[in-house]
Amino acid sequence: MLIGFDSMAFGRARVIAVAVAALLQSAPAMAQAGNVPVNCTISPAQTIELSAPVTGVVADVSVVRGGRVEAGDIIVRLDDDLARSEASLAVQQAAFDGAIRAAEAQLANLLARRDRLQIAVDQRAIPQADFDALLLEIALAEIAIERQIQDRTILQLQAEQSALLIEKLTIRSPISAVIGEDLISVGESTANRPVVTLYAVDSVRIEAFVPVPLLDDILATDALAVTSPGSDRDFPVTLDYVAPAANLSSNTIAVYLFLHGDGLRPGSTCRLVY
Repeated sequence: MLIGFDSMAFGRARVIAVAVAALLQSAPAMAQAGNVPVNCTISPAQTIELSAPVTGVVADVSVVRGGRVEAGDIIVRLDDDLARSEASLAVQQAAFDGAIRAAEAQLANLLARRDRLQIAVDQRAIPQADFDALLLEIALAEIAIERQIQDRTILQLQAEQSALLIEKLTIRSPISAVIGEDLISVGESTANRPVVTLYAVDSVRIEAFVPVPLLDDILATDALAVTSPGSDRDFPVTLDYVAPAANLSSNTIAVYLFLHGDGLRPGSTCRLVY
């Protein structure tokens, strides 16, 4: 059986193959010329769901949604009435040294008796057993003083702990950030929920979707930058890392960069300048 040969079909296939090869060869040249747009997105470099170190009820909120805070600024204050009352009691208890002075006075009295009875013992005027009993009382009195000193030290530590608890009831921002929508309200409990979501503003994270044929040329560029719609200048960026695998459906690979300082708003789009 003879199979027919379609010369026209073969010619069309040859033309398509040549066109594809030419397109692949032209990709590096396009990359070097910077003619291929590389889109990117802007997101906060850091997002923090700030939680309270202790459970409590919010008494005051010092920020608003969308507002900006610096590191150390107060976000919320929790109700501290009970904590302040307990702290005041702990301070008073720690300051009281009456029990120690009483134990020291008792020891001084026993030591004076010992000195007097020592003479009587030497003269055999009293039994040795009575003197030994007194020595035991002195030893117990010394132990009592040590116990009182230890108890007072514990009270002082409790006072410090109470003061620390009061400090923890004031929740501050750990970074310079923008306040997110998830902000707790007065009267709400901090149990099982964050106080606020913070979005860092000192730097932003850029995710560029780079066509795979352009990757080597872009990474070899001395100075990368991004620009945003409506912006009249380029913003220099620094390379963070390249994703380990490409997206086969789009033939792109994610390249992550950092932009330090203000200038671009998180949530917007950008274009890589190379």
